[in-house]
Amino acid sequence: MLLITTLASAGDVTITCYNPVASQCSGNPLITASGRKIDIKKLNSGEMRYIAVSRDLLKHYKYGDVVYVYIAEGHPYNGEWTVADTMSKRWNNRIDLLVSRKSKVGHWKGSISKQIKES
Repeated sequence: MLLITTLASAGDVTITCYNPVASQCSGNPLITASGRKIDIKKLNSGEMRYIAVSRDLLKHYKYGDVVYVYIAEGHPYNGEWTVADTMSKRWNNRIDLLVSRKSKVGHWKGSISKQIKES
């Protein structure tokens, strides 16, 4: 497995998916824990890529961080995602990809690392 080396990396994590629906979210499913609003049209088109992180990962990442997710070579969910939400306290070392209800869901092992961008 390829692991991205960066200044802040959670390394190997369990990766799952969730949808912005009441049965999978607490409170308003269209508002993330960071206060960001979920635009269903942008989510469906792939323009919006948010993740929820388990609370232990909030030691490494903060809301608004852009992170790189790697699942497997050529996987459609590889790439940059924005930390916008927090998972239930029962989870550790896990991220949840916010995806459209039309998208492929699953459960994978993968890696996450913070993108370092120079301005």
